[in-house]
Amino acid sequence: MSCAESINRIDWNTKYSIIKGISQGLHFLHNEMDRTVVHMDLHAGNIFLDEYMVPKISGFSMSGILDQMQTRLNTVPGNKIITEDMSSRTADECGTQFIEKVRQKWTEDKIISIHPSLHDDCIQEIKKCIEIALECVHVDSNKRPSIKDIIDKFGENSLQ
Repeated sequence: MSCAESINRIDWNTKYSIIKGISQGLHFLHNEMDRTVVHMDLHAGNIFLDEYMVPKISGFSMSGILDQMQTRLNTVPGNKIITEDMSSRTADECGTQFIEKVRQKWTEDKIISIHPSLHDDCIQEIKKCIEIALECVHVDSNKRPSIKDIIDKFGENSLQ
């Protein structure tokens, strides 16, 4: 069974818990370690799920390079670490375009007709995830939320 087939078999509540768990893991790496760890290569292939569907972040090969590059790094407000080369780049255009298409095509009626089992709460959570994703790829990097802001948007005392 492929990853795509596997993820389609997971119910929305579990998917939402996975999303929140990844956010909590990033918050831990950015804010609660003795030294800030910035992943620099986070994608679905670097997220593993344990037997309880709790996400585990892996693939820290790029983050180890940070110590070697320390002289070329600048820390800016919001716990973002950027190199001189990266500071002028805009958000990932492909990601931005994809998320924008999802937002444009979004209609509650369409989602409900495809997934009639989704409750109103689930639909609101999906909307929240789309809105957060759009903020994360904002062209102006100063307007992107910190991981703490994202955790706060999920609410429910997500940091425990």
